[in-house]
Amino acid sequence: MKQENPFLITGYQSPEFFCDRKKEIELLKSYAQDSMHTALFSSRRLGKTALIYHLMYHLRKEKIKCMYFDLMPTTSIEDFAYHFAKSFFNQRASISQKYLHKINQMLKAFVPSLAVDPATGQLSFEFKLNKAEEIYNDIEVIFDIIKKSKEKYLIALDEFQQILNYPAQNFEGFLRTHIQFMKNASFIFSGSKKHLLLSIFGDYSKPLWQSCAFIELKPIDKIIYSDFIQNKFKIFGRTIENPALDFIYDSTRGITYFVQLFCNFLFKETNGKINLETSKKTLDKIVTERESYFINLLELLTQKQIDVLTAISIENGIDKPLGNKFISKHKLGAASTVKSVLDVLVNKEIINHDNGKYHVADVLLSVWLKGRKGY
Repeated sequence: MKQENPFLITGYQSPEFFCDRKKEIELLKSYAQDSMHTALFSSRRLGKTALIYHLMYHLRKEKIKCMYFDLMPTTSIEDFAYHFAKSFFNQRASISQKYLHKINQMLKAFVPSLAVDPATGQLSFEFKLNKAEEIYNDIEVIFDIIKKSKEKYLIALDEFQQILNYPAQNFEGFLRTHIQFMKNASFIFSGSKKHLLLSIFGDYSKPLWQSCAFIELKPIDKIIYSDFIQNKFKIFGRTIENPALDFIYDSTRGITYFVQLFCNFLFKETNGKINLETSKKTLDKIVTERESYFINLLELLTQKQIDVLTAISIENGIDKPLGNKFISKHKLGAASTVKSVLDVLVNKEIINHDNGKYHVADVLLSVWLKGRKGY
């Protein structure tokens, strides 16, 4: 019988497969219980969404209603309202013709219908936009239902910075008008673009200024993550040596997705004892499988962009990319050119600029680029 891989790389199952974040969970639970709001941000792939689902797992046990929706695919208030309505009405217990009729009476912009969710096979509510001019009404209807409810709510809006791309004016002001009067709801505004979230919540000229607390996710502590990995392998009768654990964490910079991916492959590829050599071979295999993607990516970049990317990879990140030492060592030319290249690569999210240091966002791309130069 095939063993279930304990290292998840997508989705959320249960606390059994979730590593740490105990401090963040306790803090977020207390905010939810006190109806406080949070801006939650981190670099990509640090497990932000899984953390929210882990939080909701615990809050549902405390009878708190939980909603989550991802704003990344949205480009307008109409999109926002559509996802908000789907998330809100489909988390309710009663999905029936009777409740469908009730929703139809409440909403003006959308026409609701019953449909089978292709992802779950379950009956769900679907919504079709009919009167765009009534879109604010429908959002207000949902807010009013929540406000009048005797239940507590946790509402998580992932990639919240996406609202900055909406054509409509002052949507932030509209949200604040309603959110500030919701005494039984806690909002989590999460995102992977720290500077944009800070521009929404940290700028005194903006409507949502000082409307929430701030939590920034960092990589999970190395010792804690190593213990988690070791214990998971032990459950299945396998052992992993300390040098291998160090290599896994260090080569992935402790970024949750890449740690999980690495361990997922190790679990599939190995039995018995896992040592440093095994870990290195497994990382090589993971990188090789993605080589065609990396080659295609480089074809979209200029040679100077490739040179800067490679140099940052070799240095395992750099805090002074415009310094003479870095530029001279890697023969990158004028500092002004390097600055322009960095701006483009950061804007494309190929490079992260976080806490004063530049890194190649994709750890595996960084490993591959170093390998091309013999590192």
